[in-house]
Amino acid sequence: MMKLLLRNELHKRDKSYDVSFYSAPGNSRVKITYSAYNASERCDAEIWDGHKWNSICSMMDLGIQPDSSIYVTDESHRRKRFENELLPKVFKIIEIIVR
Repeated sequence: MMKLLLRNELHKRDKSYDVSFYSAPGNSRVKITYSAYNASERCDAEIWDGHKWNSICSMMDLGIQPDSSIYVTDESHRRKRFENELLPKVFKIIEIIVR
């Protein structure tokens, strides 16, 4: 079970940024970063090894195509995509890795 430790988010018409830190099983720390601006969208998950952040997966690893067609959109579109589509898939990958 992933426990949210800290979340900072900024969602506006022309950009979105969301970073979340979680405590994962086995006392692991995980950082999930989402950003969308200038028709680019990116989501990365990283795990802390005690010395540095190591990449776990990106949107492409999750089988999700980044949306590069939107310059300006309603902020709820990006927020829903991140929370409903990306986060559940990232959590599944993390559970597999930290077991």
